[in-house]
Amino acid sequence: MKSLFFVAIIFFSMQSFSGDENVVVIAGADFSTNSISYQDLKRLYLGRATSVGSTEIEPVDLPANSKAREEFYRKVMRRTPEQMKRYWVRAVFTGAAKPPREVKDEAEMIEVVSSERALGYLAKKLLDDSIKELEIK
Repeated sequence: MKSLFFVAIIFFSMQSFSGDENVVVIAGADFSTNSISYQDLKRLYLGRATSVGSTEIEPVDLPANSKAREEFYRKVMRRTPEQMKRYWVRAVFTGAAKPPREVKDEAEMIEVVSSERALGYLAKKLLDDSIKELEIK
């Protein structure tokens, strides 16, 4: 009976890791730097900044039902999707900030980020030559 219990624990543990998207922050391949500070990233995604240094940058979001979006907000922004939703309802209502541009899927995310001054995120396995991973410092 104990061995069945441990098999079940291992199975469910593997299931939870398989849902992990290994989300990375991305920019176009020609983006001037290979890193971004955590504070700059947070300010961009909370609508508190529109640039890093002298470079205008547009943050881009995947759809609300995306697992990568959930992981990005939980791990990078340290907020739940519900907390972010409440934040944006309040910020838009008061006129304090504009939410990140939302794309329809990962392909559009890559297209937008590779061709514009934009930052986004997606599963690391989807990286290609038109975009690069940014290190968060």
